[in-house]
Amino acid sequence: YLVPPELGNLPNLTRLSVQSSDLTGLVPSALVRLERLRFFHFAENEDLCIADEADFIGWLAQLDVALGPVCNEDDRKALVSLYEATGGSDWTRSDGWLDDVPVREWHGVTTDSVGRVLELDLADNALAGRLPELLAPLASMTSLGLDGNEGLTGPLPLTLSALSLEALRYRNTDLCVPPAESFAGWLAAIPSHEGTETECSSLSDRETLELLYGAVGGAEWKDDENWLSDRPLGEWTGVETDTVGRVVALRLPRNDLTGRLPPQLGYLDQLRELDLSGNRLEGPIPAQLGDLSGLTLLNLGQNELEGPISPRLGDLANLSQLLLWANELEGPIPPELGRLTNLLVLGLGINELEGPIPPQLGNLANLLYLYLDGNRLEGPIPPEFANLTRLYELILNRNRLSGSIPSWLGRLPNLTRIGLGENWLTGSIPPELGNLARLTELVLGRNYLTGSIPPALANLSTLVHLDLRRNRLTGGIPSGLGALSSLERLNLSVNELTGRIPAELGDLPGLRLLSMAGNQLSGPVRPGGTHPSAAAPPDRQCRNVRDPAFGSDRPRRA
Repeated sequence: YLVPPELGNLPNLTRLSVQSSDLTGLVPSALVRLERLRFFHFAENEDLCIADEADFIGWLAQLDVALGPVCNEDDRKALVSLYEATGGSDWTRSDGWLDDVPVREWHGVTTDSVGRVLELDLADNALAGRLPELLAPLASMTSLGLDGNEGLTGPLPLTLSALSLEALRYRNTDLCVPPAESFAGWLAAIPSHEGTETECSSLSDRETLELLYGAVGGAEWKDDENWLSDRPLGEWTGVETDTVGRVVALRLPRNDLTGRLPPQLGYLDQLRELDLSGNRLEGPIPAQLGDLSGLTLLNLGQNELEGPISPRLGDLANLSQLLLWANELEGPIPPELGRLTNLLVLGLGINELEGPIPPQLGNLANLLYLYLDGNRLEGPIPPEFANLTRLYELILNRNRLSGSIPSWLGRLPNLTRIGLGENWLTGSIPPELGNLARLTELVLGRNYLTGSIPPALANLSTLVHLDLRRNRLTGGIPSGLGALSSLERLNLSVNELTGRIPAELGDLPGLRLLSMAGNQLSGPVRPGGTHPSAAAPPDRQCRNVRDPAFGSDRPRRA
């Protein structure tokens, strides 16, 4: 949805708030006519921003409160980083740079209509020093000219490979090409490339770890014992090495790491395990991690990482566990992840991922645990998931999935947990789910399911948690549910169920939470005399017992 320009016709408007409204596009320029407006809140939308125009930015600045993004604020930050890293105050020309004017008025910068950088030409301009890694936000840039700046030294930033450049010039500089094979391939694909033809020497494992220490606030870590010392790398906290001293594992979970991951981590070519979970890392996941061909574990969960998941992670053929849950990742799930045929655990839950679930994930025939909950995924559950016959847990709660619950789920014999709650699913509950002899948890609540509760669910002898709340289920409660001796939580509330409450429910020995409110049910729940609940009054009417909302699932290590 777009912000209607007709709002500019409300001359007496003083407050305007459109935050968190799934709005996209540009804030219309017609709003500058609102001379009495003092408060404007337009943050937390899908893709709503203000163009980098002088009149518009000036209008925004005179408001008492203005909360929301300018379309090119990431571009501006990247340019500022370049200015500061290469001695901008000593450049031959720096007209407009760092001034409060649109970026297109900065020397050497060409932008599109909203201020995103398209071309950057700073040739023969006395730039000196090393190029910063923070250039990837210049995502719309197609041409970069740095030739003739003899003071530029060091490697081309690995993050440049995230850009779709059509022209790159850096002749007559001391810049060199990083040794990463993927970077060389990216460079070769640029139609117009004029460089130094100099290849950088490879970083040692020690130099790479020292770079990581500086990039993610090593001095503030909880534990940095022996880091930056002359001790063998295997004696540095969290580092494991092989017999020749190469780094094979880096484990620094919950250690107060902050900042951005350096793409140079891709130089640790013997790395098998990388666990940096539970920290405060931000920024994108470096695509260069896709160069770590021997990696078996990648755990970056519970951080503040953002941006898309790089398709390059699909190159990690030996990966058995990919845990990126509880971050701020966005965009689609790359179908390339379907190439990870050795994967046992895939945890992408609690992010901001969107779009359909790639059917290619059905190629992960060895997968045991799949967590995609708490995103904005939409569309049906892919029929290709019928191939995941080894799957133990399928957790897709809190998305926007639609269509029916597939009956083939009943043919995945190892399933112990199914979480499909809080989606947009329709149709009936497949009776085939009653074939899942190992199932302990079935969560289908908060959907639009219709029809009756299948009596076949009474076959789930190991079931501990059954949640069918807030659907449109009709008919009676199957008396066979009273035979589920392992059941501890039963939530059937807010449906359209009718008839008498089966007396057999009173025979459930371990039942702790029972909710049937919001239906048209009648009759008492009679506890059986041989169970712990026999101490309760012998003839009690059913009452609502609140069951906490089904929580987010923590991906588990295989």
